[in-house]
Amino acid sequence: MSINLKDFEEGNFGKKKKVSKETHISRILDLLKSNAKAYSVEEIAKRLKIKTNTVRHSLRKLKFENEVTHKTPYFAYKK
Repeated sequence: MSINLKDFEEGNFGKKKKVSKETHISRILDLLKSNAKAYSVEEIAKRLKIKTNTVRHSLRKLKFENEVTHKTPYFAYKK
């Protein structure tokens, strides 16, 4: 989306909403906990409307923290 030059020079860009990485991680974990199902990265991204790369990064972190289990291509909550 473009802005006019006057707004650009004055720094009137509008505020971009920042979403914490922890928010994405908690939403993914909530999805995996709430259902007794395993999901692929693409399914999680589509369901939560998050970019697939963000989902991959979050799942990698959750796997490192031993919160989820992974069997290609699925991830599930580790009980």
